[in-house]
Amino acid sequence: MQDPHAKLVRFTLMSAPHFKRAPAVARASAGVTAVLTLSAVAVLGCLVWLACGPEDTDASESPLVMAVARQLVQGPNGLYGPFGGDNPLVLIHAPLYYHLATLAAYLLEQAGLEAVTAALVSGRSLSFLSLLVTLFLIDRLSRIDNALRRAGWWAAGLFASSPILGGLPVAVRPDSLAVMLQSAGVVLVLYALMRERPSRWAVPAAYALFGLALCVKQHYVAAPAVSTVLLLACRGRVGLRSIAVGMILAPAIVVLVYGAEEVATGGWMSRSILIAASRVPQVHPANWGTWRSSCTRWRSGRSG
Repeated sequence: MQDPHAKLVRFTLMSAPHFKRAPAVARASAGVTAVLTLSAVAVLGCLVWLACGPEDTDASESPLVMAVARQLVQGPNGLYGPFGGDNPLVLIHAPLYYHLATLAAYLLEQAGLEAVTAALVSGRSLSFLSLLVTLFLIDRLSRIDNALRRAGWWAAGLFASSPILGGLPVAVRPDSLAVMLQSAGVVLVLYALMRERPSRWAVPAAYALFGLALCVKQHYVAAPAVSTVLLLACRGRVGLRSIAVGMILAPAIVVLVYGAEEVATGGWMSRSILIAASRVPQVHPANWGTWRSSCTRWRSGRSG
């Protein structure tokens, strides 16, 4: 015979509001998962379709493809100069992505692909693989505090289906690779801060990834700066030795990569990624009156 007290407790629990809401919550959760999954699959499929086409997937992709392809012909030292009309493919980006893309393009060229096609395939593939790794890192980051598995899936799906990405994940550009490296460093830092017994190599590895990210995009300094502040604030938990090793390792990687490139290009790299890149936001000085007079002249020319 069933205990009447147990029967009463069971009836009370089953009558509680959260039990009544459970089916509705499950249906809503399944609906969100389905919508994000379909959106992510649609966007990723569209990106793959764009990557397989001959048109630029992002603004000014063609000069970057040619910068990769030229290294297959002239060697790896011609990315940054000298400036001039006979050398229109000078970069203002950091060098690491383009050398990695050239290495992959060299292997494809040896397999029989033409230089420009090999550069296009290698650069876009490197960007897309970086996106896939970033989605995995977003999943890890979203569940770093033991959240439910669907939380990570939702976060990754939301990022994958976001229109803000545009064609960057399949463009011959360094953005996706830099985001992936920096995200991996952030995940390692947070794991070191939140785990009971973090690995002593987690923080140095994170700084190594930050250093590599800076060699891909020279202005990606926010994540390592914020991570350093957090680590120093929790130095009793992580250990000053690990932080010190990391803070030495990241600049060492940056100096090694940029220093080798500076020597190989005869000083043209620093002029490109520092001086030329800093002047990109500058435009020709003008004002409202100048614009109106230009429009008036244009209309007069059309009517004439």
